[in-house]
Amino acid sequence: MEAMRRATAPSGGEGLVLTLAGSETFLLYEMKFPLREFAAFEVALDEQALEELERRFVTPIMERAAAAGAAVVLDAPTWRASPDYLDKLGYTAEGDLERIVRACVAAQQRVSAKWRPRGLEVIISAEIGPRGDGYVAASAMTPDEARAYHQPTIAAAKAAGVDMVTAYTMTNLNEAAGVALAAAQIGVPAVISCTIETDGRLPDGHSLGELVTTVDAMLASRGAAQPLAYMVNCAHPTHLAPALAAARAAGAAWLPRLRGLRANGSCLSHAELDALTELDAGDIPRLGADMAA
Repeated sequence: MEAMRRATAPSGGEGLVLTLAGSETFLLYEMKFPLREFAAFEVALDEQALEELERRFVTPIMERAAAAGAAVVLDAPTWRASPDYLDKLGYTAEGDLERIVRACVAAQQRVSAKWRPRGLEVIISAEIGPRGDGYVAASAMTPDEARAYHQPTIAAAKAAGVDMVTAYTMTNLNEAAGVALAAAQIGVPAVISCTIETDGRLPDGHSLGELVTTVDAMLASRGAAQPLAYMVNCAHPTHLAPALAAARAAGAAWLPRLRGLRANGSCLSHAELDALTELDAGDIPRLGADMAA
């Protein structure tokens, strides 16, 4: 966790921290795993599939991180482990949410135990996904409604022993704020990661600057701990570049709070990606160059 605190320090941060890539995409397209409701948590309940995921997906990332001297955020696959999706998938018994979150976190704790003795700094995080579609800003909850909705998953993740939580693919400001409020109330560090459209804005129309400044101000007004940092995920670097260039030119005070990108390889819009029946991996050399830029 110290690596994450160094990398997100207000003074500018130092060191490289890698995250896992999108496990849902790998499960669906590479492993042909039956990803009901895009809920990757079910892989933690399938020992054979979990072993394959570790071998083919997680281990190569850990090896690259070790070679680069980077720390790793090892995400537990809890992106859909929230009340609505558990209900849709038939996990309605008392304690199911806690049991599933424990299984997801335990899987990554076992991976961590293999790599920490080799000197790799591993940060175990629980993924928190949006209540609705990951690419569409549906009718937004209020921040306090979002806090109440996500609180059980975050509380279960803390009880399972995570170092932090990461809200991935947030499509709207209110839900992002609610996750941040829930994490602060429960007392677990959080990173807030949103997705953006090709115009560099969240699906709900807010800019990155509006997201960061509004959420930070809301947490401060309540005397709550602000997120460690903000990120963008599930977007190509070229979708983010114009917004970053404009913020740099304006000397935007919020810009140092944006500390990460977990990119899509594809340059397609969210609407175009949703219409695909096969994976668009994009131009990988170009992706590397755009990430470096």
